[in-house]
Amino acid sequence: MLARLTSLCRYDVTAALDVLTDYLISDEGDPLLKDLARQIVDAADSLGADSLQYLVKASSALAINDEVAAVKAFRSFQSMLQRDDSFQNEMKEVLPEPTPSMRRFERITALLDVGVGETDVSKFVPIIRKLAQEQKVQRTASEVVARLGERVLSRSLRAMFGLPPPVFDGKSNNASTVFEEERMN
Repeated sequence: MLARLTSLCRYDVTAALDVLTDYLISDEGDPLLKDLARQIVDAADSLGADSLQYLVKASSALAINDEVAAVKAFRSFQSMLQRDDSFQNEMKEVLPEPTPSMRRFERITALLDVGVGETDVSKFVPIIRKLAQEQKVQRTASEVVARLGERVLSRSLRAMFGLPPPVFDGKSNNASTVFEEERMN
């Protein structure tokens, strides 16, 4: 199965995803499906938290504190309107570095060829349909949504009450959500 997947990856991402989908749906794929669900929750939670922190840092970096900064911001905006490539270089100097989770998400979207004008999104429809019809995948997707919801709620409540951010690594003795508590037991 792995050899078939490896050979397909070189030529067609859709064919490789189809083979992976068949494996995930099979009984042999249960451990991988559970691990994939956990990793999706961790990555999406990390991406959301990191993106929010990035936006806060970026907005403070773009805040105009003096005339020199105002002129620089105006020139950057002017470059953007003229579609000048120097705008990206100027923004790299002003904005904070993207977080590791943001870079990871960018690599995944590039790997899947998402966001490129030539991408035919319809080639993913049969794979999505196959996954959506499988009860095991539906149950796992529901758990992923529930876990992400719990994490968002936990982070929001902790931030609102000035508590330290939650720890979701499973190494701490203090569970931050119901799902984290279940995993510890």
